[in-house]
Amino acid sequence: MKIKLIGITQSLLDNENKEIDSLYNFCSKTMATCNTAEPLKQMTTESLDKTTKRLATTLRERHHSGYDMINLVWEFEDVSKIFIMYLHNLHVYSSEGTSGRHVPLTLNAKEKEVFDYFYKAFYDRENEKYPDKKEYLKKQVAFESARFVAGVDAKTNLVHSISLRQLNYIYKWAQDFLNKEEYNIYEKLAIPDMKDFCAYMKDFTINGEHLIDSRLMNDPYNRSFQLFGDGKVRPEHFGKTYEIYYKATAPTFDQLQRHRSIYYQASVTDEPEYYIPSIVKDLEMQDEWIDKIDGLENVPQGRLLNVFEYGTLDAFIMKLKERCCEHAQEEARDITKQSANKIFEGLKDYDYNLAQDLINRYGNGKNRCDFPDYKCVCSNPCKVKIQQDQMER
Repeated sequence: MKIKLIGITQSLLDNENKEIDSLYNFCSKTMATCNTAEPLKQMTTESLDKTTKRLATTLRERHHSGYDMINLVWEFEDVSKIFIMYLHNLHVYSSEGTSGRHVPLTLNAKEKEVFDYFYKAFYDRENEKYPDKKEYLKKQVAFESARFVAGVDAKTNLVHSISLRQLNYIYKWAQDFLNKEEYNIYEKLAIPDMKDFCAYMKDFTINGEHLIDSRLMNDPYNRSFQLFGDGKVRPEHFGKTYEIYYKATAPTFDQLQRHRSIYYQASVTDEPEYYIPSIVKDLEMQDEWIDKIDGLENVPQGRLLNVFEYGTLDAFIMKLKERCCEHAQEEARDITKQSANKIFEGLKDYDYNLAQDLINRYGNGKNRCDFPDYKCVCSNPCKVKIQQDQMER
């Protein structure tokens, strides 16, 4: 994995002494706001000694919020999907990644052979079924479905922002991860990127200042990565908050957890189970699909994980407005619609009228273009696609 810093928060403080603040000193100055009626004057006129003392005090006493004031934008090149899943599970970030829905991932020779085989079959099927569809949409369907043969350690690219505070926490959690005694089959594949991340960040400096500070990375709360849970299945819960279980592939799990107001944990199934895209069923290639994936001897992105999802009802409704679209990733869309049916039905024992209202608004497999409080902004409205499918049937 290659890492490069491509962006950073810039201090615009007009210091009277004309000094340029280091990253940590800038954060320290922002925390002067707590105890002054003139924060800007305080920040731009205080002595370096006062800034340094506050820096030491806030780090020692774990008043860490000010260290979120500096944001760092990183490019991760040749990074694995499983490492990205760890980053996305943390909620605090902005992120843009090279999607396997649009371009091929970096695959080994054996994976590429199987990928190319299915990609051609899927593209030819789309071309036959929808000859007038835009070229990039045909390719998108083929890419999206064929990528499931790739391993979860297949390489891609990511641009990802992390605050100075969060960077130190992630560094500590990555170190703790590398000191684990046991790993599941997914965790093992994250080890190389975790090592690269720690090795790179350990000595990284900006203007001579290390980004990693032992005082900031120290975590007395004993927190850690929470991507993988204990795997126990407990009773599902439905109310203003909810808890549900289902199965999803790694790419879809990662896509769904981009809804950062909702919490997700995964666990490994006892036996391998594979997602079968609708186009595979359409081509009646199910047996071949499973046989070829099994033959790769990797941990494929198409292997299903057990997923535990929990959050608030309001956050879930926002998720519906993102995922319930015919142009959205198929598996993520279908899981979201199935989850909606489960949650809304479960709500009937909690608040029957609320449940019925939500069913009428968002249930029964509706797409977001039919939601009463959503205005479609798609350049290719999904209603056109639905009408095409209905005409063919």
